[in-house]
Amino acid sequence: MKKKILLVDDDTDILQMLAPLLTEEGFDVDTAQNASDFHRKALRSRPDLIILDIVLGEDQGPSVYDALLAEGFNREVPVIFLSGLEEEHSFGTVSPGRHFVLHSKFISTKDLLKDVYALLDSSREVSKAR
Repeated sequence: MKKKILLVDDDTDILQMLAPLLTEEGFDVDTAQNASDFHRKALRSRPDLIILDIVLGEDQGPSVYDALLAEGFNREVPVIFLSGLEEEHSFGTVSPGRHFVLHSKFISTKDLLKDVYALLDSSREVSKAR
């Protein structure tokens, strides 16, 4: 069964870049561009992983995520937060028991995919050298 990823960003360029990449890797990808769409889709589709923009229009991604958790959303679902920082930088590494990581939107797609697989606890190797 395909793993489901919910990709949330108000920047259509990010969605248009990452959604096809994740689909090519064999994931079932759904997208959202605002807080209400994210909230609705997360509760409906029960994703296995969320990739969430830190600044989501007028809302803050972490605050929207916290509100979702307050409604009983599974806090074990891993989250990759993306920030519009000017440089590629990771604010953490994926490690056992950790269910989130923060990256710049300028992260290489190969590094992003490594974290996707690590957070999903998949033994599959990243199939594309991007």
